[in-house]
This record gives sequence, structure tokens and C-alpha cells, in this order.
Amino acid sequence: MSGSLTGAVMPGQVYLDSAASMGRPLDEEQTAAVNQALAGSGARLLTHGAYLEAQRVHAAKQTNNAAVIILGIALAYALIAVANTLIMAVAGGRREFALLGLAGAMRGQIVKVAAA
Repeated sequence: MSGSLTGAVMPGQVYLDSAASMGRPLDEEQTAAVNQALAGSGARLLTHGAYLEAQRVHAAKQTNNAAVIILGIALAYALIAVANTLIMAVAGGRREFALLGLAGAMRGQIVKVAAA
């Protein structure tokens, strides 16, 4: 494709149709000519079906990555909530154990209450 057709911007995709019949894939001769023209450029020739399949695979990977990130954030939030609950329970339990000690409970009895 001529640079005069694209200007300073390199095209991301180019759609080719057979000159003999619009909408039909290129024949073997045309495909070979296009592949020869693209040699060394890093570009490649794909059929419409192959392009759609590659896009479907790419979208599936992005969806999976997004799901993993969302689940990771949710798991981190849940772990923070559990840690906060444990901290609050320990702080409240310390006061209860102190009250049991003041009421005359032995250390073994306080441990049994904590274990229960």
C-alpha cells in the first residue's frame, strides 16, 4: 500500500477484495502476490474468519484477566474485613478476660472460656 494513501499514519488493518468479484477471498495467485509484498514488513495476511477468531481469543483473554483482577480485589477486601473483625474481637475479649480475672476466675478457667 502506498504511503501516499495513508499519510503519516501507518494503517492498522487493510481489507483486500478480489478485483474480479467483490466480497470473495483472494485466489492463490493474489494471496501469493500479497504475501510477497508483505515479506519483511511484519504484516500478515489473514482470512476474515481467522481475523475474527483471533479477536475472539483476545477478547476472551481480556475477560479472564478482568475477572481475576476483580476477584483479587474482592478477596483482598474480604481478608481486610476478617482481620478487622478479629482485631475488634480480641480487643473486646481482653476486657472480658480482665473482668473474669477480677471476678476470681483462675487462669485455666479463662483459657477454657476463650477456647469455647
